[in-house]
Amino acid sequence: MKINRVRHSISRPVFGAILISSAALFSGCGDDDDGSVEAMDFGSNIIATMMPARDGVELETYIYLPEGEGPFPALVTRTLYGLPISPIGGYPGGDIDDDDLSEEEAIRLGWPLINERGYALVIQNTRGRYNSGGVDRSWLDDASDGYDLIEWVNSQPWSDGNIGVFGDSAVGFTALLAAAANPPSLDAVYAQVAPSSPYGIDFMPDNGASKLESLLLQGGSLAEDTSQAHRQALGLSIERVQSILTETQQYLEQLFFGLDNPLESPAWMELPLAEEKPVAELMPFWNAIRERDLERRYRDELNVLGKIQIPTYLVTLWQDVFFDSTMALHKDLSARHIPHHMLVFNGSHYEIDDPGLWQRPVMLDWFDHWLQNADNGITATPEVIYTVQGTDAAVSESDSWPPAGTEERIFYLHSDGSLAASAEATAAQRSYTYDPANPVITDGGRHLIAAAGTRTQGTLLDRDDVLGYYSQVLSANRRIAGSVNAYLSVSSSAVDTDFIIKLLDRSPGGELYLVLEQLIRVSRRNGRYAGDYLQPGEVVGLDFNLGDIAHEFKAGHQIVVAISSSDFPAWDRNLNTALSSFTSDSYQSSLNTIVNDIDKPNRIVLPEYIDK
Repeated sequence: MKINRVRHSISRPVFGAILISSAALFSGCGDDDDGSVEAMDFGSNIIATMMPARDGVELETYIYLPEGEGPFPALVTRTLYGLPISPIGGYPGGDIDDDDLSEEEAIRLGWPLINERGYALVIQNTRGRYNSGGVDRSWLDDASDGYDLIEWVNSQPWSDGNIGVFGDSAVGFTALLAAAANPPSLDAVYAQVAPSSPYGIDFMPDNGASKLESLLLQGGSLAEDTSQAHRQALGLSIERVQSILTETQQYLEQLFFGLDNPLESPAWMELPLAEEKPVAELMPFWNAIRERDLERRYRDELNVLGKIQIPTYLVTLWQDVFFDSTMALHKDLSARHIPHHMLVFNGSHYEIDDPGLWQRPVMLDWFDHWLQNADNGITATPEVIYTVQGTDAAVSESDSWPPAGTEERIFYLHSDGSLAASAEATAAQRSYTYDPANPVITDGGRHLIAAAGTRTQGTLLDRDDVLGYYSQVLSANRRIAGSVNAYLSVSSSAVDTDFIIKLLDRSPGGELYLVLEQLIRVSRRNGRYAGDYLQPGEVVGLDFNLGDIAHEFKAGHQIVVAISSSDFPAWDRNLNTALSSFTSDSYQSSLNTIVNDIDKPNRIVLPEYIDK
């Protein structure tokens, strides 16, 4: 998921040299009677130890104790990215730069604010990373390992048994996985810009393509900090690891520098895409993009929906790569009446670091209430607190989502390129040719590493393979809040192809801003593994759910819908052949058509918010 907040920038794994993990931090350390390993010169309040998981694998763990006799409540986090852990949730100190830190200096940093609030802080490096034992299987062991850590913390003499788990992005996902395992000693969870089902919703949706920019770049970068135990378990020599990391570094650089113009990038345009890359030897996860059985396992097992039973605080952004699965978790918790809150800001994934977003840091208040019985009002706030895109980011509140007062507003897509409140009365249609060799380039949206957010769309609607539909100029502000849905009747000359709908906001000056988008792979319209291929010319209906949003279209603006068949490299290209770009080098162009079915007209449904 996210490249670590200290290592969180893609710059470290892509621009810097990928390095072999250095010598064990515990060299020169002695064993205590209780099995812990005291790290020398780290300070009297820091304990370094190896925690045994249920299968005997030992996981590198650090404990930071506050002043006083104890016992203490504890906050726990499990990280893929090593130490230090940068503060999250709008608290100060998030600009730590670890480029010049020694390992000992990194360990000493911890997060003092947590100790100052009276908590023990526990940081564990996940399985197969840094100096933790075992094999890194990319989150498949994090539910059980997280459970084991929570119960281990509960058994320690410095713990009073009140325990919370927290994290950000991928580290937030390990927190949610631990919570979903339902360890009996866990009291509350806080997760921001973190997914609840990344492979089932965000990266490999049921009816869509695969999210290349996240899977390839982020997945490849995780090879850097695999542990010596991980590499030995895979039977890799030091020389082979060095070779893999060098080749992976070169490949990641090609991908990263090709993001803005992938059509000129051999790494992005090669077919089959990412075939037999050496990183697969070091990161078995890599094979999930090419092997259906492994893909199914990631989609099924790494899904916390329906499982979390404890109070949960979620923070996300409208254009976060993990927004859809975060919203799905919010709706799941609401339906099951689990105490929780959700905070949504304007922005994309990495903008969560901006302290200007936060009117009030909430993480420690959340834990103060649930772990220390503080009467601080955190649970008295409305269930959803959010800002609205297109406004000055003033905070709105609602006891539910969507907020009360939303009404459906239907705009029909007419063959003359207009959006209107009445349906078209003729069977006219519009067509375009989609060429996989010349896809629409990604420019904005809910992405991890590619250009993200509500970006201007430039000359998108000047392309021959993009259809535009324009509303009349708005006479008053129109705010939407909730889920945006659409329906298209389509046909194609190919057995399979993609259709993507973008909802855009057009300013009086003609600038187009992306609000929402969704891509449907026609063969997956009834499920990812359905294989419902087309007969040439066959007309099928596609039901789009573009996701949830709060956005205001200002007076003088226009609501615009754009339809095309690609968004690359955010999503893998459809080759129009029923074969995957991960396994095939053959492709063809397709004539794709928007068919006007008079009985079921093409439309987009907006949840207009009426402030009553």
